[in-house]
Amino acid sequence: MTLEDIERGKISKLEKILVVWRRILLQKQNLYSILVLWLIFCLLLYRVPERIFTRVSAVNTTAVVEVLRDQIPVIEPAPSGDAIKRFEYVQSHVELYDGVAATPYEFNSRLRNDADIAQISTDLEHVMAEYGYYCLAATHIGHLKHIMRIGGRIYVNSKILVTDSEMIQSKEESAFYTGFEIVKDRAETIELEYFDDAGYKQTIIWGGMNSICAQHCLDTINGVRFALNDEL
Repeated sequence: MTLEDIERGKISKLEKILVVWRRILLQKQNLYSILVLWLIFCLLLYRVPERIFTRVSAVNTTAVVEVLRDQIPVIEPAPSGDAIKRFEYVQSHVELYDGVAATPYEFNSRLRNDADIAQISTDLEHVMAEYGYYCLAATHIGHLKHIMRIGGRIYVNSKILVTDSEMIQSKEESAFYTGFEIVKDRAETIELEYFDDAGYKQTIIWGGMNSICAQHCLDTINGVRFALNDEL
């Protein structure tokens, strides 16, 4: 096939296409671009970036968990059974729970177990009804999860976004140390971010009793001791 054949139109359409591709490939810049695009296509086709990210994330997460595990004291698990027994067990082993930070609740669809929240919520409700508490953290009944119950609702993985500059003094009693009261400085108003029991993120502005209860429970959940040894 010669240049004259091309000019006279004596070649088929397929041959014309092949000639055009040959000219393109002969240009190095275009060749490099095609190779890069082809490589990207193959990577995406076999989901290589996702697999690499998943692998790296898993390795990093494992490393972090192992480091954190070394810093967490060995905690004797509270016995299974009804909520009152768990609560009584924690009260008799306060040194194992007071000052220990709870772990966030996992809402990942592959790890999530709705029964966990439902069971903890029910346990908290029973203890609160039995002892007349308005609020209680899951830690108080031996569940080291970032869950608390205030009034009739459950609050998961909560954090305070904004606190009011106005502070008030609050006389509080911990479920760890029944019958012992201590005065705490609390923000009068807070803005709370939390997840509900269905896993939806919510925000709420609280004042008064709810504000104090949220701060009290979050101290327990985050491992802040209710009182120093010399205050007990």
